[in-house]
Amino acid sequence: MPTLQYLESLDSVRVTRLHVVGAAPQPDSDQVRLARLQVFMEVLLALAVGRAVVVPQSYAFDSVSFLTIADQVLHARGQVAGSRDQPFRLHLFGGVTTFDEAIRAMLARVHDPVRPFHSSAMPELSLLDPSQVAAMDCDLRRLHAALDPEVSEPLKLVRQEFVTQPVTPVPRTGGRALPEALAEIARAEPRPSELADEADVRALIADAVQRLGPTNFAQRSRLRQDRPWPSDLDGRTPLELVGEERLSLVTEFVDSAYNRVVADSIGIAEATFSTDPGTDAGRQRARAVAQHLAVSAIGDEPGLPMVGPLFDVQVRPETFGDAAVRRREVEALHERGAEVLQRLLHLRAQDRQAPFWRSASALEQSLRSGEGTQHALDRHLSLLSRELSGAAGLDASDGRLQLRLGRLGSVGAVAAVAADYLPPAVALGVGGVAALSELADLAAPLQQRLGRRRLTQVLGEVVAPVRVGAR
Repeated sequence: MPTLQYLESLDSVRVTRLHVVGAAPQPDSDQVRLARLQVFMEVLLALAVGRAVVVPQSYAFDSVSFLTIADQVLHARGQVAGSRDQPFRLHLFGGVTTFDEAIRAMLARVHDPVRPFHSSAMPELSLLDPSQVAAMDCDLRRLHAALDPEVSEPLKLVRQEFVTQPVTPVPRTGGRALPEALAEIARAEPRPSELADEADVRALIADAVQRLGPTNFAQRSRLRQDRPWPSDLDGRTPLELVGEERLSLVTEFVDSAYNRVVADSIGIAEATFSTDPGTDAGRQRARAVAQHLAVSAIGDEPGLPMVGPLFDVQVRPETFGDAAVRRREVEALHERGAEVLQRLLHLRAQDRQAPFWRSASALEQSLRSGEGTQHALDRHLSLLSRELSGAAGLDASDGRLQLRLGRLGSVGAVAAVAADYLPPAVALGVGGVAALSELADLAAPLQQRLGRRRLTQVLGEVVAPVRVGAR
C-alpha cells in the first residue's frame, strides 16, 4: 500500500461554496480559486511520489476543497483503462464502520442543540426542518436530491470510492487534546524557544483565547462567521471581541491544533500543515509561528517548518491589476495541472513492478532508513521528468521537492512537499525552527528580479508519520 499523506489544506472550514442561497457570500472568489489550486498542486505532488491522500470522514463529506479535487481526480482515473489505483483513502473514527454511517452521524447532529453540525459544503442543511434532515438520515438518496449538483455529484463519486476498506490507523500516543492546548496557551506560560517573534505571537493568541473563553472552541467554524460568539452577553462577533490580528492568529492556532489531533489519530500518515493564505510577509510569518505553536502544543513529535513557501503564486505586474486576466491565468494553471494529473494517473495504473512504483518505493525506503536518499531522489525526479515531458517542472531546490506550473515570464505557481523528502545535505536550512523568522521573505529576491507580484502565499510545516512495518 502507498505511504499516506495528510493535508491540512483539505480542512472543511477553509473554503465554503460560492453562491449558496441562505449562506454568507465568499469574500473573495479569486482567493477561493487559488485555494483550490493549492489543494490541486499538493495532491499532484503526493501522487507524483507514489503516495495516497488520507481523508478523515468529516472532510470527505463536508470539504468543498476535497469534493472538488476528488471529483476531478476520480473522473480522470476513469479515463485510464483498467486502473485500480486508490489515490484517496478514508479515515473513520468515532465508532462508525462505514462512510455512509459516518454521513448519517453528521446529519443527525445538524439540529443538535449542544454540538450542532454546521456544514461548509452544504450550509442549506441548517435551513431545513429537522424532519427533512431526519428523512435524509434514513435514506441518503433524499440527501442527494436536496443538494445542488455541484456537491451531490462529487459526493456520489466519493461514496462509491469509499466503500473500500478504510485505513488502519496507528494512533500516536501521548498527545494532548485541543481543550488542553487552549487552556495551556491561555495561561501564556513562557517556554524556551529559538523562534523569532514567538513570545509576541503567543501573547496575542493567549489574549484572544482569554477573551473568547478557552471552552468555547468546540465549533471551529464560528471563528470565521459574522455571528455572535457563544457566551458573549453583548452579542459581539469574534472579530469585534479580539480584533483582526488576534483573530487571524487564534484561528491559525485552533485549525492547526485540530488538524494535528486528527493527523495523530491516524498516525501512519505524513502530515503537511499549511497556514491560511496571504501576501503580507509579516502576517504570514506570524501565522507560521502560530501554526508551529499549535503543532508543538498537541504532540511530542516535533514539526519541521518548511524553508520557503509551501505554495506561492506570482504574476506579471500588468496582470496583477486586471481581474479578468488573473482569472484566465489561474484557470490556465488548472488546465496544465489537469494534463499533469492524467499522466500521473497513467503511471499509477501500472503494475507495482513498473519503473514508477519501484522508483517511488525506493525513495520512501531511503527516507525511512536515511541511506541512499540522494540517489533515490535523483532517480525518481529523472523518471518524472521523462514521463511528464515538460507539462510541469519538478525539482529539488531550496530544501524541498517542488512542483512548478506556468512559465517564468507569465504567471507562476509553486507548491512544495515535505522537506524531509530531501536528505540533510540537500535540504539546506531545514531542521532549525529558527528559519521561521525568514520564511515569508525567502522568495522576495527572485520575485523582485522578475518584476512579479504575488497573488498568494502559504507557509507550511511537516510532521513525520509513526514508522511501522507494513502499512
